[in-house]
Amino acid sequence: MSVLGKVWASPNTALGVALGAIAVMLGARAQFGRNALEFLDNPLIGHVRRSAITLGNTIHYAPGRAPDDRVRRYDRSGIVSLGDLAVKENKDSRSGDTLEKISEGVKEKV
Repeated sequence: MSVLGKVWASPNTALGVALGAIAVMLGARAQFGRNALEFLDNPLIGHVRRSAITLGNTIHYAPGRAPDDRVRRYDRSGIVSLGDLAVKENKDSRSGDTLEKISEGVKEKV
């Protein structure tokens, strides 16, 4: 991601880092991956009943979820990994419908 993209996402990234800091105090683990700071086993995400949430250049995974987990797409047209969705979220503002391309590639592999 370009420097301009990091600057553009910095307010949301700051919010994500703050949420992640609280999550680490509650037992989450942090790591770098997928061009973002990832928080695994974030108990706060479990309360909003989602598998993962992207805030700026941070990705928060619910307890029991991981970047390689396969999940159904929101429109039920295929299966995609949470990590691929997170990468798509980070690139969404600059590209076309990358999610469609990702899900097509996953369908072909399955």
